[in-house]
Amino acid sequence: MSDAGQRKRLRSPPYPTLPLQRAIERAEQLYRQERDHATTITAAAKAWGVSPTSSSPIVTVAALKQFGLLVESADDNAIRKIRLTHDALRLILDKDQNSAARQEVLKKAFFTPKAFQEIWNKWNPDLPSDTSVINYLVLEKRLSNQSPYSEQAASELLANYRASLAFASPESAHSKASDSESADEEISMDHPDAPFEAKPLEGAAATPNQARQAVRQAVAQTVMLGESERVVFVEEGSPGQHVKLVVSGELDEFTLDALANYIERQKRRLGLPNQLN
Repeated sequence: MSDAGQRKRLRSPPYPTLPLQRAIERAEQLYRQERDHATTITAAAKAWGVSPTSSSPIVTVAALKQFGLLVESADDNAIRKIRLTHDALRLILDKDQNSAARQEVLKKAFFTPKAFQEIWNKWNPDLPSDTSVINYLVLEKRLSNQSPYSEQAASELLANYRASLAFASPESAHSKASDSESADEEISMDHPDAPFEAKPLEGAAATPNQARQAVRQAVAQTVMLGESERVVFVEEGSPGQHVKLVVSGELDEFTLDALANYIERQKRRLGLPNQLN
Protein backbone atom coordinates (compact mmCIF):
# COMPACT_ATOMS: atom_id res chain seq x y z
CA MET A 1 0.00 0.00 0.00
CA SER A 2 1.26 3.53 -0.77
CA ASP A 3 2.49 5.88 1.95
CA ALA A 4 -0.47 8.18 1.20
CA GLY A 5 -2.89 5.32 1.81
CA GLN A 6 -1.22 4.48 5.12
CA ARG A 7 -1.33 8.12 6.26
CA LYS A 8 -5.05 8.38 5.63
CA ARG A 9 -5.72 5.41 7.92
CA LEU A 10 -3.69 6.81 10.84
CA ARG A 11 -5.92 8.81 13.18
CA SER A 12 -5.73 10.18 16.67
CA PRO A 13 -7.97 8.36 19.16
CA PRO A 14 -11.35 10.01 19.89
CA TYR A 15 -11.35 12.79 22.47
CA PRO A 16 -13.69 15.63 23.55
CA THR A 17 -13.20 18.65 21.31
CA LEU A 18 -14.98 20.86 23.85
CA PRO A 19 -14.35 21.30 27.57
CA LEU A 20 -17.08 19.92 29.82
CA GLN A 21 -18.49 23.31 30.79
CA ARG A 22 -18.89 24.32 27.14
CA ALA A 23 -20.47 20.95 26.33
CA ILE A 24 -23.06 21.49 29.07
CA GLU A 25 -23.76 24.97 27.67
CA ARG A 26 -24.38 23.44 24.23
CA ALA A 27 -26.67 20.83 25.80
CA GLU A 28 -28.64 23.61 27.49
CA GLN A 29 -28.99 25.51 24.20
CA LEU A 30 -30.36 22.36 22.61
CA TYR A 31 -32.77 21.84 25.51
CA ARG A 32 -34.17 25.36 25.19
CA GLN A 33 -35.19 24.63 21.61
CA GLU A 34 -36.00 20.91 21.59
CA ARG A 35 -36.46 19.99 25.24
CA ASP A 36 -35.66 16.28 25.67
CA HIS A 37 -37.26 15.19 22.39
CA ALA A 38 -35.32 13.35 19.70
CA THR A 39 -34.28 15.78 17.01
CA THR A 40 -32.12 16.06 13.92
CA ILE A 41 -28.60 17.45 13.71
CA THR A 42 -29.96 20.14 11.39
CA ALA A 43 -32.29 21.32 14.16
CA ALA A 44 -29.43 21.14 16.66
CA ALA A 45 -27.30 23.32 14.40
CA LYS A 46 -30.05 25.95 14.54
CA ALA A 47 -30.03 25.80 18.35
CA TRP A 48 -26.27 26.31 18.35
CA GLY A 49 -26.36 29.10 15.78
CA VAL A 50 -24.12 27.35 13.27
CA SER A 51 -24.53 26.26 9.69
CA PRO A 52 -25.99 22.75 9.37
CA THR A 53 -23.73 22.14 6.36
CA SER A 54 -20.54 22.97 8.29
CA SER A 55 -18.57 20.56 10.44
CA SER A 56 -19.50 22.42 13.64
CA PRO A 57 -22.72 20.52 14.50
CA ILE A 58 -21.04 17.15 13.89
CA VAL A 59 -18.10 18.14 16.09
CA THR A 60 -20.44 19.39 18.82
CA VAL A 61 -22.57 16.22 18.73
CA ALA A 62 -19.40 14.14 19.02
CA ALA A 63 -18.22 16.13 22.05
CA LEU A 64 -21.57 15.84 23.84
CA LYS A 65 -21.63 12.10 23.18
CA GLN A 66 -18.12 11.81 24.60
CA PHE A 67 -19.40 13.23 27.90
CA GLY A 68 -22.54 11.09 27.87
CA LEU A 69 -24.82 14.10 27.35
CA LEU A 70 -26.32 12.86 24.07
CA VAL A 71 -27.45 9.54 22.67
CA GLU A 72 -27.98 8.85 19.01
CA SER A 73 -30.40 6.70 17.08
CA ALA A 74 -32.10 6.47 13.69
CA ASP A 75 -35.82 6.65 12.98
CA ASP A 76 -37.81 4.38 10.65
CA ASN A 77 -36.52 6.37 7.68
CA ALA A 78 -32.90 5.94 8.78
CA ILE A 79 -32.68 9.64 9.63
CA ARG A 80 -30.02 10.33 12.27
CA LYS A 81 -31.58 11.59 15.52
CA ILE A 82 -30.07 12.80 18.77
CA ARG A 83 -31.56 13.16 22.24
CA LEU A 84 -30.32 14.60 25.53
CA THR A 85 -29.64 11.99 28.22
CA HIS A 86 -30.98 11.97 31.77
CA ASP A 87 -27.52 13.03 32.93
CA ALA A 88 -27.68 16.06 30.65
CA LEU A 89 -31.10 16.98 32.05
CA ARG A 90 -29.74 16.74 35.61
CA LEU A 91 -26.88 19.09 34.77
CA ILE A 92 -29.17 21.52 32.95
CA LEU A 93 -32.26 21.56 35.17
CA ASP A 94 -31.03 20.97 38.72
CA LYS A 95 -31.62 24.32 40.41
CA ASP A 96 -29.17 23.45 43.18
CA GLN A 97 -25.82 23.66 41.43
CA ASN A 98 -24.13 22.07 44.44
CA SER A 99 -26.57 19.22 45.02
CA ALA A 100 -25.00 15.83 45.65
CA ALA A 101 -26.90 14.31 42.72
CA ARG A 102 -25.69 16.99 40.29
CA GLN A 103 -22.10 16.80 41.50
CA GLU A 104 -22.13 13.03 41.06
CA VAL A 105 -23.39 13.36 37.48
CA LEU A 106 -20.81 16.08 36.83
CA LYS A 107 -17.99 13.78 37.94
CA LYS A 108 -19.47 10.95 35.89
CA ALA A 109 -19.49 13.16 32.79
CA PHE A 110 -15.87 14.14 33.41
CA PHE A 111 -14.74 10.52 33.60
CA THR A 112 -16.80 9.26 30.67
CA PRO A 113 -14.37 10.08 27.80
CA LYS A 114 -11.74 7.37 27.43
CA ALA A 115 -9.12 10.03 26.72
CA PHE A 116 -9.87 11.74 30.05
CA GLN A 117 -9.78 8.38 31.84
CA GLU A 118 -6.32 7.68 30.51
CA ILE A 119 -4.89 11.03 31.62
CA TRP A 120 -6.53 10.75 35.05
CA ASN A 121 -5.29 7.19 35.60
CA LYS A 122 -1.75 8.29 34.83
CA TRP A 123 -1.54 11.54 36.80
CA ASN A 124 -4.81 11.97 38.76
CA PRO A 125 -5.37 15.70 39.38
CA ASP A 126 -1.65 16.50 39.67
CA LEU A 127 -0.78 17.09 36.02
CA PRO A 128 2.82 17.80 35.05
CA SER A 129 3.74 20.45 32.46
CA ASP A 130 2.01 20.65 29.09
CA THR A 131 5.25 19.51 27.46
CA SER A 132 5.34 16.32 29.54
CA VAL A 133 1.72 15.41 28.84
CA ILE A 134 1.97 16.10 25.12
CA ASN A 135 5.25 14.17 25.00
CA TYR A 136 3.40 11.17 26.45
CA LEU A 137 0.38 11.48 24.13
CA VAL A 138 2.40 12.05 20.96
CA LEU A 139 5.70 10.23 21.42
CA GLU A 140 5.62 7.75 24.29
CA LYS A 141 2.37 6.17 23.15
CA ARG A 142 3.83 5.71 19.66
CA LEU A 143 7.05 4.20 20.95
CA SER A 144 5.08 1.78 23.13
CA ASN A 145 2.92 0.68 20.17
CA GLN A 146 -0.22 2.41 21.44
CA SER A 147 -2.47 4.63 19.36
CA PRO A 148 -0.78 8.06 19.50
CA TYR A 149 -2.25 11.53 19.12
CA SER A 150 -1.06 14.13 16.67
CA GLU A 151 0.47 17.20 18.29
CA GLN A 152 -2.57 19.25 17.35
CA ALA A 153 -4.97 16.71 18.85
CA ALA A 154 -2.84 16.28 21.99
CA SER A 155 -2.75 20.05 22.59
CA GLU A 156 -6.52 20.37 22.17
CA LEU A 157 -7.20 17.34 24.36
CA LEU A 158 -4.95 18.65 27.13
CA ALA A 159 -6.49 22.15 27.05
CA ASN A 160 -10.00 20.70 27.25
CA TYR A 161 -8.96 18.27 30.00
CA ARG A 162 -7.45 21.02 32.15
CA ALA A 163 -10.53 23.23 31.74
CA SER A 164 -12.86 20.30 32.50
CA LEU A 165 -10.79 19.27 35.52
CA ALA A 166 -11.02 22.78 36.98
CA PHE A 167 -14.76 22.87 36.31
CA ALA A 168 -15.73 19.40 37.58
CA SER A 169 -13.21 19.22 40.47
CA PRO A 170 -13.38 15.40 40.77
CA GLU A 171 -12.29 13.99 44.13
CA SER A 172 -9.20 11.81 43.79
CA ALA A 173 -10.01 9.77 46.90
CA HIS A 174 -12.97 7.93 45.42
CA SER A 175 -13.39 9.06 41.81
CA LYS A 176 -11.61 6.53 39.62
CA ALA A 177 -11.91 6.60 35.87
CA SER A 178 -12.24 2.83 35.71
CA ASP A 179 -15.55 3.05 37.57
CA SER A 180 -17.27 5.08 34.86
CA GLU A 181 -18.76 3.92 31.61
CA SER A 182 -17.45 5.02 28.22
CA ALA A 183 -19.56 7.09 25.89
CA ASP A 184 -21.69 5.05 23.47
CA GLU A 185 -20.62 4.88 19.83
CA GLU A 186 -17.99 7.60 20.01
CA ILE A 187 -17.44 9.61 16.84
CA SER A 188 -13.76 9.64 15.90
CA MET A 189 -12.34 13.01 14.87
CA ASP A 190 -9.90 12.66 11.99
CA HIS A 191 -6.42 14.01 12.64
CA PRO A 192 -4.09 12.72 9.89
CA ASP A 193 -0.75 11.42 11.12
CA ALA A 194 2.36 10.80 9.09
CA PRO A 195 4.30 7.51 9.37
CA PHE A 196 6.80 7.84 12.19
CA GLU A 197 9.99 5.99 12.88
CA ALA A 198 12.08 7.06 15.83
CA LYS A 199 14.69 5.53 18.06
CA PRO A 200 13.68 5.31 21.73
CA LEU A 201 15.24 7.80 24.08
CA GLU A 202 18.19 6.51 26.05
CA GLY A 203 16.12 6.07 29.21
CA ALA A 204 17.38 8.06 32.19
CA ALA A 205 20.53 9.02 30.28
CA ALA A 206 18.59 11.29 27.92
CA THR A 207 19.11 14.97 28.70
CA PRO A 208 16.17 17.41 28.78
CA ASN A 209 17.40 18.90 25.49
CA GLN A 210 17.49 15.45 23.90
CA ALA A 211 13.97 14.74 25.13
CA ARG A 212 12.69 18.02 23.76
CA GLN A 213 14.42 17.37 20.45
CA ALA A 214 12.74 13.95 20.25
CA VAL A 215 9.36 15.58 20.85
CA ARG A 216 10.04 18.18 18.15
CA GLN A 217 10.96 15.43 15.72
CA ALA A 218 7.78 13.55 16.57
CA VAL A 219 5.67 16.67 16.11
CA ALA A 220 7.33 17.52 12.82
CA GLN A 221 6.47 14.11 11.45
CA THR A 222 2.96 13.83 12.84
CA VAL A 223 1.45 17.24 12.07
CA MET A 224 0.18 17.24 8.49
CA LEU A 225 -2.52 19.11 6.69
CA GLY A 226 -5.50 17.13 5.53
CA GLU A 227 -6.87 17.58 2.05
CA SER A 228 -9.41 20.19 3.19
CA GLU A 229 -7.16 21.96 5.72
CA ARG A 230 -5.22 25.19 5.23
CA VAL A 231 -2.94 27.39 7.34
CA VAL A 232 -4.52 30.82 7.82
CA PHE A 233 -2.24 32.31 10.48
CA VAL A 234 1.38 31.85 11.59
CA GLU A 235 3.13 33.96 14.22
CA GLU A 236 6.76 33.34 15.17
CA GLY A 237 8.05 34.12 18.65
CA SER A 238 11.43 33.12 19.98
CA PRO A 239 13.50 30.55 18.04
CA GLY A 240 11.68 27.23 17.99
CA GLN A 241 8.39 28.86 19.05
CA HIS A 242 5.48 29.63 16.77
CA VAL A 243 1.70 29.54 16.60
CA LYS A 244 -0.01 28.10 13.54
CA LEU A 245 -3.76 28.19 12.95
CA VAL A 246 -5.06 25.38 10.74
CA VAL A 247 -8.59 25.72 9.37
CA SER A 248 -10.92 23.27 7.65
CA GLY A 249 -14.02 24.67 5.97
CA GLU A 250 -15.35 28.13 6.76
CA LEU A 251 -14.88 29.86 10.10
CA ASP A 252 -18.15 30.60 11.87
CA GLU A 253 -19.29 32.11 15.15
CA PHE A 254 -19.00 28.79 17.00
CA THR A 255 -15.41 28.09 15.95
CA LEU A 256 -14.29 31.67 16.59
CA ASP A 257 -15.95 31.58 20.02
CA ALA A 258 -14.17 28.31 20.79
CA LEU A 259 -10.83 29.81 19.69
CA ALA A 260 -11.38 32.90 21.85
CA ASN A 261 -12.25 30.67 24.82
CA TYR A 262 -9.04 28.67 24.33
CA ILE A 263 -6.94 31.85 24.20
CA GLU A 264 -8.52 33.18 27.39
CA ARG A 265 -7.84 29.86 29.17
CA GLN A 266 -4.19 30.03 28.17
CA LYS A 267 -3.94 33.62 29.38
CA ARG A 268 -5.35 32.63 32.76
CA ARG A 269 -2.97 29.67 32.95
CA LEU A 270 -0.03 32.00 32.31
CA GLY A 271 -1.36 34.67 34.66
CA LEU A 272 -1.79 37.21 31.86
CA PRO A 273 -4.41 39.97 31.82
CA ASN A 274 -7.45 39.58 29.62
CA GLN A 275 -6.32 42.38 27.36
CA LEU A 276 -2.74 42.41 26.15
CA ASN A 277 -1.18 45.74 25.19
